[in-house]
Amino acid sequence: MKYVPIEEALANPAELQELEFNEGQIVEHKEEGPGIIAAIITSNTEWFPDPNDDESEVKIEASEEEPVYLVALNDGGSIPAEASDLEDGPDELPGEGAEPDLDNADESEMAPVYSYMDNPFDYEELQEAKKQYIHEEYAAELSEYMEGEELSLYDMGGMDLEELLNIPGVDDPEVGFASDPNGWTRKSYLQAWATVGATWRSCRARMLRHFGNNMAKRWCAALKDEILQTEKWRSRY
Repeated sequence: MKYVPIEEALANPAELQELEFNEGQIVEHKEEGPGIIAAIITSNTEWFPDPNDDESEVKIEASEEEPVYLVALNDGGSIPAEASDLEDGPDELPGEGAEPDLDNADESEMAPVYSYMDNPFDYEELQEAKKQYIHEEYAAELSEYMEGEELSLYDMGGMDLEELLNIPGVDDPEVGFASDPNGWTRKSYLQAWATVGATWRSCRARMLRHFGNNMAKRWCAALKDEILQTEKWRSRY
């Protein structure tokens, strides 16, 4: 089976039939329940069942002929699945939630860390953005730590993200949406991701006129973080 990107498939319906499942489609995972196809993986990569634990890494073997489907689950989180793990889902996801109104999307709903990034789809840039955020938002905690440890500003500037997060009182900056758009639930987020085409590129194209280029990139990265509930899609899929 040949994988065809959704943008190409929509331009050529005959190609669309070659996919068993498509981005944004509602499916039923045989063990985990309903969700949507949030991404399609077509090359070997890594997956982290625990997004906060690098040692939880598992290998995914995928190709254009045999893609792996990344399913954003209605109950939360996301999971890679082969076609044999999935069935066609219901016409609508279960549960309550407001219909996403993308024409009134508000940048203030995003977590503030995105304002520090020009390329929010880059994992290394996200880590640097978190460091900048911590230096600005946790100045008092960092100053107290510097005094106790007799560190200089140069020493503090050279600390990596993991070291900063080990400082008492410093929390990992949140990603995704700091506040839910009015009435949105998990179901609403999944519907929004399907509506924008269920890829970061199609989302950016959809939101470009509403937000402008940089903010559209950030908003779509925030939505993808919210959908997958992991930051480690960056530079992978």
